[in-house]
Amino acid sequence: MHVSEAPAIKGSYRVDILTTHGELVKSISFDNMLTNLARNVYLGMLNGTYGDVEALEIKYFGFGDNNTPAARTQTALENELYRKQYTVKNVSGNTITTVCSLRSGEANFHIKEIGVFCGSLATASFNTGNMLSRVVVDIEKNENFIINITRTDSIALGG
Repeated sequence: MHVSEAPAIKGSYRVDILTTHGELVKSISFDNMLTNLARNVYLGMLNGTYGDVEALEIKYFGFGDNNTPAARTQTALENELYRKQYTVKNVSGNTITTVCSLRSGEANFHIKEIGVFCGSLATASFNTGNMLSRVVVDIEKNENFIINITRTDSIALGG
């Protein structure tokens, strides 16, 4: 009998929109499209050809206003307008949960794209680091709302 150990890498988002008083207005959940980066880094690490041990370490969430469909080949947001370091990171078993909270005075524009950026070159500056994933959303953000974006990444081995 053949046992498969091919990894299944999956990412998903949950966006909670709250009033400034903490009342939940809306919650949206969806899977994302991982970029080619995740596959290339994983294969490169197994092959010994990818030396950046931080390559997939999540550091920042980026937000933009372009709704071009997500593609695996993308390396940056189409029009990044705001970037923030994650607020909370939790590791449990084969799952990493990363949360970014946008307070009432942050990223007040029509958010159409969210990206997660990782690696040693990811900084607070736009278009830096490796983009792990990008999703297209439709969120009208203003000072009356707080938004919590929860990103969940999991790796499971087949078998």
